[in-house]
Amino acid sequence: MLIEQNQAINRVTIALKSLPPEQQDVVCLSFIHDMPHVQIAATVSAPLGTVKVKSRLHLAYGRLRPMPENLQ
Repeated sequence: MLIEQNQAINRVTIALKSLPPEQQDVVCLSFIHDMPHVQIAATVSAPLGTVKVKSRLHLAYGRLRPMPENLQ
């Protein structure tokens, strides 16, 4: 079980590293640090709309969505 967890963590890490740095930042702040979008926007000095919708999280999800088969 521990080996499978480590492998999953490695695959997620590789997937995150495939994103541009600004998208990596918002995904990590959102999912790892459980930070609300308003706080993420303040942390990365970006408008809330840039963080949320048009934006870094939306684009990051779009890039990560095709990867589930690689993450399992």
